[in-house]
Amino acid sequence: MTLTRCRRCRQPILTDARCCPHCAVANPSRRRRRGRALLLGLLAIAAGLAGYRYAAGPSPDRGAPPATSANVTTIPKTVQGGPIRRHPREGEASPR
Repeated sequence: MTLTRCRRCRQPILTDARCCPHCAVANPSRRRRRGRALLLGLLAIAAGLAGYRYAAGPSPDRGAPPATSANVTTIPKTVQGGPIRRHPREGEASPR
């Protein structure tokens, strides 16, 4: 067992002691370690989640979909040497 000093009276006490035998204050070193460990654990989890979100990139349901060159089709501007013409609807005159 290791010794540490009491926060109030500065007398040596055991790290496993729940209170100081000299002044009866609760052992502060034990609570601080738990608090520090908890804080460091939460920071590590937050950093891990942030890193995961950064590495994964934007989710597909948010923003523009990712551009893929394999699925892109090009539409030719001319067919058989002439421009593409729109077919007339019923009742419309021919554009020629």
